[in-house]
Amino acid sequence: MERSPSSARRLDFDETLRLVGSTTRNVLSSRTSSKRNLMIYSSARIPSQRGLSSIRILLLLAIAAPIVWLFASRDPIVTEYRLYLSEDRKDLDLPWSDLSQSWTEEALKQRLQSLPMNCGVDHTGIPDVKRSCAVYVRSWNGVPAMYVNFLFSDAGLVQVAAGVPWWSFKSARSELLKSVGPPQVTQTQAIVGVKLNGWILPSGASLFFNTDRPLNPLEPNSVQWRSATACAGKSCITPQPR
Repeated sequence: MERSPSSARRLDFDETLRLVGSTTRNVLSSRTSSKRNLMIYSSARIPSQRGLSSIRILLLLAIAAPIVWLFASRDPIVTEYRLYLSEDRKDLDLPWSDLSQSWTEEALKQRLQSLPMNCGVDHTGIPDVKRSCAVYVRSWNGVPAMYVNFLFSDAGLVQVAAGVPWWSFKSARSELLKSVGPPQVTQTQAIVGVKLNGWILPSGASLFFNTDRPLNPLEPNSVQWRSATACAGKSCITPQPR
């Protein structure tokens, strides 16, 4: 049984998170054998069959259109979903407790050298973050994930953010509860349109996951790790004034 979040704490994490009838028809019941009635019966059935074929075509188009759009769209999020579903990727086994604010970009590259990675200048606008690396995976610590972004300041690792597929919300939440336990705090009001569950890890770092599945099926869920140093200036989870 999950324990309720502590009422003596609140979540104060306001960084921008980056981070789918049946049809009835009337049939003539005439049993007369006149030629005229047979002709009427025959002509009444033909449009109905054509109508049924049209409905089938429309249903097929309704199913095919999103698939065609998924493979043709150049939207960045759609592209991430398409690559995630079409590529043969590896799982990332990197326990939350192993993450360290002392990590550098080079240290990350050495540790995860077997995984595809892109690094460059960061454009998230998060204070002090200068560089970021995106690692493309199938899952992270059992949590389904399309990618994991590592954000660095001059001092080291500041934040880690994983994009969890929209449909994997429940399985991601279950894995988090299994690995770190019930959340220590839950937001009651959304910030930037998102409410979060929060955990304080033994290292002093904080872990977050959205409390609800996004309404937009193209919007991924997000698991976020922030270092103890990153939460020191403006605490990610702070005591609530009495």
